[in-house]
Amino acid sequence: MEFLTSFSESFVLIWKKGQNLIALNNKLISTADSRMKLETLENGNMLIISLAEPQDAGDYTCLVSDNNKPTEQRHSIKIRGK
Repeated sequence: MEFLTSFSESFVLIWKKGQNLIALNNKLISTADSRMKLETLENGNMLIISLAEPQDAGDYTCLVSDNNKPTEQRHSIKIRGK
């Protein structure tokens, strides 16, 4: 899942699954699941879930705010059976 932005360097970037905070800017908040990582890109970042499992399914939201109007992008993830 990727979110790119052209906001200034003063922006805040948040990744959530439902109401659970996953990452703030370029730092994972929840480090209990080693399958999740952030890849920093030039204008944002990418949330990567390795070896996705059924419990990873759901809606993921990336929220960006730069003291103006917040921008939100949602990704719905479905996991197919083996």
